[in-house]
Amino acid sequence: MCELVENMVSFQIASPKELENISMSKDASTGVKLCCLAVKSAPVAQGVVLWAEKLVMESEFTTSASYPTLSPCILSLLRMTSQHHPFTRPTVLDIASSFLGHSNTEISFQKLTELKEQALRLLLFLLIQGEVVSVLGDMATRLKKPTTGPETNLDASLIRYFVGGLLDVLAPPCSPILLGALGELLMAPKCIDALKSSYFPSDKTTKLKNMIGVFRVTKKKHEKHITPAIAKAVDLMVMTYC
Repeated sequence: MCELVENMVSFQIASPKELENISMSKDASTGVKLCCLAVKSAPVAQGVVLWAEKLVMESEFTTSASYPTLSPCILSLLRMTSQHHPFTRPTVLDIASSFLGHSNTEISFQKLTELKEQALRLLLFLLIQGEVVSVLGDMATRLKKPTTGPETNLDASLIRYFVGGLLDVLAPPCSPILLGALGELLMAPKCIDALKSSYFPSDKTTKLKNMIGVFRVTKKKHEKHITPAIAKAVDLMVMTYC
């Protein structure tokens, strides 16, 4: 079934109603059947994720004619699969992250940006599902990469898009581990340049300052359990953003 959808231009994603009624009708499309099977069966979910990983990681995929139309379907399928099967989330994270490094001169910049925004939304969804440290670590590593190469195909607007979404889902209290992970991300030079820009919305800037205020309180409250490196990161965030 994965091979069938791979050869399509795009495929239909099952609606919440179709997922609730997990028994599939004979008239259901191949995409809907695949979604329902992936939700219902852990082995099928694992197979779907491995198929997606192999397909997306191939260099030929980004230059294929179906890339701009098939990619949104794959990302939606992975989101649905990871929601119902926690064991798939680390691999789904890797796949979503790989989309951020894609480039394709045959499609418009706007379309490529939309695909990367969808990949970033999937990363935020995984973060909400419990992959906080992994997602933040992956993004921090990406933003520390050199200025050349596919790993850096994440411009300032996309960094602002991710951090803006992050601020919408983060809420106190913050653990020392979360402080460390956020410090790595927010103090990356590319992140600083993107967030200190006038293009970062004022309401998001206010949220960022408020969140850093929470970091200061957390640092003081857990002073005995916070490493010098994390304490320094909090101080630097205060100096940089407040």
